[in-house]
Amino acid sequence: MVRTLALSLVAFSALCSGVAQAQAPEPKDMVQPSSTEQSAPVGSPMAMPAKLIEFDGGADFLRVSQRLRVIREAVQVDLTGGEQGEPTDCEVSNRFRKTYVNLELWKVVMAHYHFEPARNAQNETVEGSYRARLSYAEIREELD
Repeated sequence: MVRTLALSLVAFSALCSGVAQAQAPEPKDMVQPSSTEQSAPVGSPMAMPAKLIEFDGGADFLRVSQRLRVIREAVQVDLTGGEQGEPTDCEVSNRFRKTYVNLELWKVVMAHYHFEPARNAQNETVEGSYRARLSYAEIREELD
């Protein structure tokens, strides 16, 4: 009985993540991030990826996580930055069972990340992406 339930939860989470990935459009002219934190528009070597200016929401992120009883070492987020340097989309890579947890963490991340926009080979601002790992231990250390 327990194994059947565990398998169905795994199957359900795989199904949900597949649906979310199918609905998310692939950014054009972008290299998908693999092991790096940033990705740059495809083009010449002169293209510049989105660059983090600051994340000023550490205290809010900890407060919301504690209120929602998030017990993790870290949370990984994938952000898309617009041409003006503002975050335009965010995906919490560590999916939580309850969708409101994902939504609340999404709100904090979207409100507190600030970017320098990505640039293409012609030095024009373009949409870029950024991957971040928010470690609770590191955030607490910075706040102390």
